[in-house]
Amino acid sequence: MVVPGITSKPRSDSEWDDRIDKVAEGFADKFSHLSIGKIIDTRDAVVPSSHGGGRDMTIIKNNTIWDGHCPEAADTIIIVDDVLTTGAHFKAWKEFILENCPNVNKVIGVFWALHT
Repeated sequence: MVVPGITSKPRSDSEWDDRIDKVAEGFADKFSHLSIGKIIDTRDAVVPSSHGGGRDMTIIKNNTIWDGHCPEAADTIIIVDDVLTTGAHFKAWKEFILENCPNVNKVIGVFWALHT
C-alpha cells in the first residue's frame, strides 16, 4: 500500500495542498499491484517545518490521526513524501502506523524533490 505523507494542514482545510496525494496516486498508478491508502492525516494545522515549524517526533505523532483502516493484505507500507530533511516526520508516521496496524511489518519511505 502507498500512503501519502501528510502536510501541515488537514485534508479538510481550505488551504490544504494536494500535491503529495497526487504524487502518491501517480506512484500507485504506475505499479498495478499497489493500492493507495490515505490512512493518516493531520489533526490540527501547524506551521510547516520548512517555515520554522517543529520537528519533535512526539508532537508530530500526537498531531497525526488514523482513519481506522488497516490494509489486510499488505505487510509493507510505502510512505511517499516530498523531502527528507531530518527524518522526524517519517519516523513519527512510521511508528504511528506500526502501532495502529498490527498486520504491517515494514514501513519504508520514498522521497521526491522538485529540484536537486
